[in-house]
Amino acid sequence: MNKMRRLLYLVPLVVLILGTHPLPTHAAEFRSDTSTTITDALHRDLFTAGQDFNLKAPLTGELFAVGNTINLNETPGRSAYLAGSNITIEKGTAYNVFAAGGTIIFNGEYGNDIYVVGNDITFDKASVVKGDLWISGTNVTLAGTINGTVHMSASNVTSSAVIGGDVTGTVQALKFTGGSIAGALNYKSDVDADGLSTVKVTGITSREPLPNQNMDLLISVLFSLVASFIFGALLVVRFPSRVQAITAEFTQGYGVNLAWGLVTLAVTPLLLFILLLSGIGIKIGFAFAALFVFLLILAGVLGLFIIGRYVLAQILPQFKDNLWAQLLAGALLGYLIRIVPYVGMIVTIVLFFIVFVPVFGQLLRKAFAKN
Repeated sequence: MNKMRRLLYLVPLVVLILGTHPLPTHAAEFRSDTSTTITDALHRDLFTAGQDFNLKAPLTGELFAVGNTINLNETPGRSAYLAGSNITIEKGTAYNVFAAGGTIIFNGEYGNDIYVVGNDITFDKASVVKGDLWISGTNVTLAGTINGTVHMSASNVTSSAVIGGDVTGTVQALKFTGGSIAGALNYKSDVDADGLSTVKVTGITSREPLPNQNMDLLISVLFSLVASFIFGALLVVRFPSRVQAITAEFTQGYGVNLAWGLVTLAVTPLLLFILLLSGIGIKIGFAFAALFVFLLILAGVLGLFIIGRYVLAQILPQFKDNLWAQLLAGALLGYLIRIVPYVGMIVTIVLFFIVFVPVFGQLLRKAFAKN
């Protein structure tokens, strides 16, 4: 156990070295207020979690924001990682954007790739994406200019955009109202795209029928449910007081826990890559990778307890502190969410950021606090 704990000490060390090296300020700022508005320039990375977040001043570092409403009226200096119900980006960014939420609106110019998952996703007619676009959602509207390739997985997509690369992916209903595609249009759908005569496609246009993957999805999700329930049952039997403490203390230090989780998830893969490339560090790399995966799985299962506790508090408050009831409610809700096409995937990703990542950070903080 002591050896495993020593491996954990590598995490903040690498975060300190790799995370602070690109920025001469060697600093990051953490905000966890209910409502946060940045009105003065920040020359550092910013981690924020709360109900509302507004960026109204320049930010030279990276932005990690989780909340209900996120509005970026100024441009982040580096990449932006966003998760919220309503997200609006007014001026873009020169780096990558990773966004997950309900309603997401993109304006401005983006100098690199965009990865977005949401319910309603809109790219304004004045928006410019200089890289590739990876998009998954229920209702997607593409306008403006996209210089790279569009990778899509969505229910409904409407496009009038000028696209410089290919358009590829899976979609239930695809509609064009103008625009152009400099590359090929290759998509999977049970129906032909509407408005093909209104869009200029330079490359080949092809459509394949959607594969029937419902049964495979049900089986894989059911297997995951059973495995998670067994793991959770072992935790209840062996460590009931610790599980109870983690679920009860989830909201305490939420912003700090989220920051720990996000930074560790961002830096650990790079650390593992460096260790596995070196002959001396390969054994440590495999051990660290095993520990990292175990903590992720543990965070995922503990997240089911937290979700179950929240649901029970709303409908059956007398059972909200019962660990078995928490596990059952969380596991069943997780199963139901994941089998819903498209929307289920969106909800799963949002829950990953607002529940599982903070739990992961909470586990790390507790591990260090005991030493």
